[in-house]
Amino acid sequence: MEPNTRVTVGLGLSVSAVEALACDKLRAWAFSYVNSMFAEHGLTAIVSPTVPISAPRIPDGGIDAGESNTELVVEMMKYIFLSNFLGMPSVSVRAAAYHAAALCV
Repeated sequence: MEPNTRVTVGLGLSVSAVEALACDKLRAWAFSYVNSMFAEHGLTAIVSPTVPISAPRIPDGGIDAGESNTELVVEMMKYIFLSNFLGMPSVSVRAAAYHAAALCV
């Protein structure tokens, strides 16, 4: 198993059944709320930024041993959390031009 996958599985194993059920209830409530917002206001889309920063460099040992950087993950996902959490379809569109040297590929 790839190291990052092992980290993710390990985090998943730490979630109790009670926490998973609470998450399902929260997801159902949020999905209902978002659907009602679309219906009440005639919305057809939610437009928001995708990510707030360029891709960070992979730290030494990150490829071999995996990495768990919750602070970075939260920062990277702050604009896409809702659609990711609810399983909403989405599209990412580049809205600004960056120099290739500034991006970590």
